[in-house]
Amino acid sequence: MVDVQPGPRMASCDNFDIVLEGVGGHAAMPHLCRDPIVAAAHVISALQTLVSRHSNPVDPLVISITKVQAGSEAYNVIPRTVTLGGTMRSFSRELRSKVPQRMDDLVKRVALGFEVAAHVSWMDHGFPPTINHEEQSRTALKAAIKTVGKDRVTQDCKASMGAEDFSHMLEKKKGAYVFVGAGEKTAPLHHPQFDFNDDLLNVGAELFVNMAMESLKEELAVN
Repeated sequence: MVDVQPGPRMASCDNFDIVLEGVGGHAAMPHLCRDPIVAAAHVISALQTLVSRHSNPVDPLVISITKVQAGSEAYNVIPRTVTLGGTMRSFSRELRSKVPQRMDDLVKRVALGFEVAAHVSWMDHGFPPTINHEEQSRTALKAAIKTVGKDRVTQDCKASMGAEDFSHMLEKKKGAYVFVGAGEKTAPLHHPQFDFNDDLLNVGAELFVNMAMESLKEELAVN
């Protein structure tokens, strides 16, 4: 199946690190420490309020903590630092610009309650949302129908909170991002058993050719 439609198709993606620094010490004497692990647990929970209480419910926002690094192999040591890593995703350019400052404020204030210092840093070169343009989506739709037939083309595939670097191009030039299905029996992307369907190579190549041909026909019709 091939799906193509205008509007948001994939989300923005910006990755961040949070470092919480307290006072380490012996696990038997936690009152002499400033435990960054406890602070980190509260920070992880508090970050979800940015989704549930600080953004419009109809504007999707995902904040996922994907890394927690702290301590050593010792069971009796409270570490001095904890590092959290994660990703923020949205279809909204406004949310993408506002959330980092809100996150910085929230993390530092939660950490302050535990007498722990906090620092939030964002990785450079994140991805903006992938937003298809109307006219180019219609062109791609014609090409998709020509390639695989009308009965194998859809316009109801939900947008994905995954991200795509093609979004950078769509900010510079009008275009459309097309989904080409790999089959229902295929394991999902990033799954250890994912096996790329090589038969899609011919479909993809033909689709690109047909999109180029449709674009040229439309341009010649205008001129």
